[in-house]
Amino acid sequence: MKQPIRVLALTLYPDQFSSRIRIGFFKEPLRDLGVEMEISPPISREQFDREYLGDRQERFHYHLTELRNRTKQLHLAQKYDILWIQKGLALFPWRTLGLCKTLFANRVVVDIDDDVVDSPPVDVRGWRRILGTSMQMTQAIGSADWVLAGSKELADSLAKLNPRVEVFPSTIPLLRVSRSNNPRGVESGPTLIWIGTASNRKYLNLIGPSLSRLSEKIPGLSLRVISDGLAGIDLESFNPCPVVLETWTPETEYEALSKGWVGVIPLDRSEWAQRKGGYKILQYFAAGLPTVGSSVGANNDLILPGVNGYLADSPKDWEQCLHRLLTDPSQRMTFGLAGQQLVKNEYSTEGQAEKLAALFKKLAGRPRF
Repeated sequence: MKQPIRVLALTLYPDQFSSRIRIGFFKEPLRDLGVEMEISPPISREQFDREYLGDRQERFHYHLTELRNRTKQLHLAQKYDILWIQKGLALFPWRTLGLCKTLFANRVVVDIDDDVVDSPPVDVRGWRRILGTSMQMTQAIGSADWVLAGSKELADSLAKLNPRVEVFPSTIPLLRVSRSNNPRGVESGPTLIWIGTASNRKYLNLIGPSLSRLSEKIPGLSLRVISDGLAGIDLESFNPCPVVLETWTPETEYEALSKGWVGVIPLDRSEWAQRKGGYKILQYFAAGLPTVGSSVGANNDLILPGVNGYLADSPKDWEQCLHRLLTDPSQRMTFGLAGQQLVKNEYSTEGQAEKLAALFKKLAGRPRF
């Protein structure tokens, strides 16, 4: 019987944030395709919840634990066929971890879904340069056997460091998408949806005044924010449009999304935003929501104007596009179905797992570069 390919996946977080999406979703589909994956975060979930948002002393202990655990994990990497690094070796880029990777790793795949190459998760300026280096991911990408990039824009940028780069979008696990009894917000009233983390909530302020004006034309309009809070949102700028928090959980995210009529994804034109992967759009599409987004980065690749949503640049664009969708249920339904079909055809975890398994098997069958 043929032995499965063994992959050690080093995730940046313990089944949280991008680690869950970029790595965790693939464990079961890959097993069915002959790839056994061991997922190893740098710290336990309990420690993450206790110390990640703690004070400076707790954070320092967090990073020391990362260093100790990652050193052990990298030493064990030699027992696996492939080492898959997700986004970073640790939140703090310890110098010693780069050396351990070089000494003990076999074939290396680096996965990047946003622009952390020039901006490490933890600052290494000043005295911290004695312990860490902001060049860790640049070096890891340059020496990797293969690089997986979350968007075309990011892949084009990373190709300067390593020509062995491939666009590998974040995916939707279709088997996990909730079958809601309230599809596309039939009973919720005119509701716009935004889902995301605290660091991205600031982008909502770009459309606050537009929603404020739009609420005067669309009675009962509200914005539902699926997140862990509302901090960072200028609530006054949305008035009289209410901004309602729905606390995110992995079990209820698609049920929460189904309460909306239209998904929104405003972005600025910063380099960081240009290289984002557009995962919110895929979540909206999977839930059957048409989407309106800024014409920035991956938004331009995923949102097909007049097919599954609209692109908006100016405040006037936002008002007109949202008004069109909110007042036309037939168009919302048609666009929503088109978005769902796009996810099914091109962005399902199950479909992308086949491509990933083929890549791993190809790498495992030849010596390192």
